[in-house]
Amino acid sequence: MQEKGDSGSKVVLVYWLNLTNRELSIAEALSLAKMCDVNARIVKEENTKVYIAISKFKECDLAYRIAFNKKVGILLTKNNLYDLNNAVRVESDSLHLKKKAILRLMQQNVKLDPNSSIVVYVSAEHEYVLIKRIYKEAEFKERHPNARPGFMPFSLKPRIAQLLLNLAGVIPESKLLDPFAGVGGILIEGELFAHADGYGIELYNDVLWKAVKNKFHYNCRFKLIKGDATFLPFHHNSFDAIVSDLPYGRSSKQRKHFDELYDSFFKEAYEVVKPDKYVVVMVNDPHLNPSYFETMGKFGLYAHRSLTRYIYILKSKKQNKR
Repeated sequence: MQEKGDSGSKVVLVYWLNLTNRELSIAEALSLAKMCDVNARIVKEENTKVYIAISKFKECDLAYRIAFNKKVGILLTKNNLYDLNNAVRVESDSLHLKKKAILRLMQQNVKLDPNSSIVVYVSAEHEYVLIKRIYKEAEFKERHPNARPGFMPFSLKPRIAQLLLNLAGVIPESKLLDPFAGVGGILIEGELFAHADGYGIELYNDVLWKAVKNKFHYNCRFKLIKGDATFLPFHHNSFDAIVSDLPYGRSSKQRKHFDELYDSFFKEAYEVVKPDKYVVVMVNDPHLNPSYFETMGKFGLYAHRSLTRYIYILKSKKQNKR
């Protein structure tokens, strides 16, 4: 697939969307692709899939780091069939298409390795996609909130924590801050999933102690500090990303009114996040409009019963001095 105006073909990634929240799934896919190529763009959308073209492909595995999306692969062309040397099997609803795909691969001298985890998918439109990653919830059972030695109710599941990290563009060695660290769920995923350099702030000793237990249980190295998110002990422009699940309702021990708490926090976040970097928060407020930040995206995410939580992607309005 080649875009108009391109001097050469680009690699096209195919993301199978999570249709429980299609727009959020697309936002994650585009964020991952842009980690590899800032000029990544959607070139085709379907009900179940989105196609994103990128140019910087071979040296970048971040595009496959899905959390909310179902699976991701490479749209195959005559020019990139070499990637099929580790293919495991061909998936198709049609036996005829499957046989035809296998025959074509054999003609290309492709080795089908049954021990590999990579899959070739062929659609009814005769598209061939090398699937590089399939999300499996079972992979993260050991980091589920109920499996942590330091347990608190309402903690984010690993999949949602990873989604927030992806939306924030957290890459390896990014300096990451969670100013409402709780028992450390986001920081654990920040280190083990995104390979970031994490820092957490927690106000209450009993919660902080649970975060410490979780940190050592998972052999993590992120830093934990007893402190207040409305008085962050860091220099200006210290962090590449801020990701947090903001306190709310019965899940919080905060005594301040939430509007006041959030206003104070966002003022501090503006000071410590680097220009052009992101603050991604999950919150109950559907009308959040923090000063100092531009809202780049807002997504509702059903939690349970009558509760819908909201994910905001915020970008600092301050300019990067040259």
